[in-house]
Amino acid sequence: MFVLSTARRLGVARALMERLLADAPRMNYRTIRLGTLQEMTAAQALYRQLGFVQIPRYRPDEMVDTVFFERQLPT
Repeated sequence: MFVLSTARRLGVARALMERLLADAPRMNYRTIRLGTLQEMTAAQALYRQLGFVQIPRYRPDEMVDTVFFERQLPT
């Protein structure tokens, strides 16, 4: 997910993630996984606040310094 710098710190990323998390179970998703760059500490904090936990690398071909997260969804 990318949010323009002019829209950052306005709750846009949180609103997008909350909508995704609400809609995903209706589309039969059971798990959400994502990756973010190591230096994106604000994004990492948001993901943790939304219940994501850091997991080991799940994409071995990742060419950048990426931190991976996962969240189980309600069934």
